[in-house]
Amino acid sequence: MIKSRAILLGFAINSAAPLILAMTHENPLTSILSLLPMIALTMMVYYYLQIEWTKGGFYSYSKKISTLLGKMQLYTWILSYFLYIIYTIDYIDFYILNLPNTIADTLTIVLPIAASILVFSGLVYFALIGTAVIQVLLSLPIMWRFSVNLKPEPFNSLFINILSSSILLACITLIAYIDGDKKYANVVIYGFSISAALLIIGDFFIPPRIILELSSIGDFSLILAEYTALRNLFDFIGITRSISSYILPSSIVLLSVLSLLNYNIFYLSTIAPSDTALFISLFIPSILFSFYKKGIGYLLSIINGGLMIYGIYSSITTFHGIYFYDSIIPPIIAVIIPLIEKKIRS
Repeated sequence: MIKSRAILLGFAINSAAPLILAMTHENPLTSILSLLPMIALTMMVYYYLQIEWTKGGFYSYSKKISTLLGKMQLYTWILSYFLYIIYTIDYIDFYILNLPNTIADTLTIVLPIAASILVFSGLVYFALIGTAVIQVLLSLPIMWRFSVNLKPEPFNSLFINILSSSILLACITLIAYIDGDKKYANVVIYGFSISAALLIIGDFFIPPRIILELSSIGDFSLILAEYTALRNLFDFIGITRSISSYILPSSIVLLSVLSLLNYNIFYLSTIAPSDTALFISLFIPSILFSFYKKGIGYLLSIINGGLMIYGIYSSITTFHGIYFYDSIIPPIIAVIIPLIEKKIRS
């Protein structure tokens, strides 16, 4: 069990993606209103952590209510974040940094290796403390250009923008996948509060190009948080050491290398099912939350469940052609597998 408040807070801040949110530069009204569903998501995570804080994360909470739904949550979550780790590496190298091919190719191999070393050596938690501090400092609008959009938006556009901004906080749920001390559950509120403040401040400034490039630190920090959560979950469900310590990192490095054959096709092919699977995996514990907390729990279930339905809809409708089917078929398979397993056992 992790009893260091600094380590837990560092993980929470990185999961709340402060630098990424600071650069969204929305209409201030949109950002302020988007805080409402963000608060609902944060509070659900907070209450869950107060109940139990283990490496099992949302799978642990879901399976106690329904074994079948727990398995669906587990498979969609693993599908989402395994792909998330890989395509984010390409996103950093080829889209954010836009490096020359030779350098980008090299970094595409180096980053997953570096991430694997940090995660499996245990140094990742200390690295995340450092990246949390760096992200917050880079998010301060020093040398940023003042610019604010106060133009009123049509209601339909405003509503969609609020939901789109709100789902950017989805990765704050990663904090549930480390073995933390319940008395420090409030770190998730602190992490959210920091990112929320920077989100609002960022609406009044446009970052210089160097900050846009350095935002890759925030994306790499999410890779580290996701990788750590994935490894912890594997430990929780009893995956053998050979798989979690050798096959998992080898698969991530190998697929990163394969992405170099055509990084654009690989990126689109992996982000499509990952996004859909992510929101399915978060929808399940959202609707089950009311079984754990009555009263406000019903409200939080409705808000977060609705937010995840929008996330699923947004993900599916974003992609077209073959990528549309790619966004649907793998997540559906991940949902169907537990049904098949149940049928076989019966």
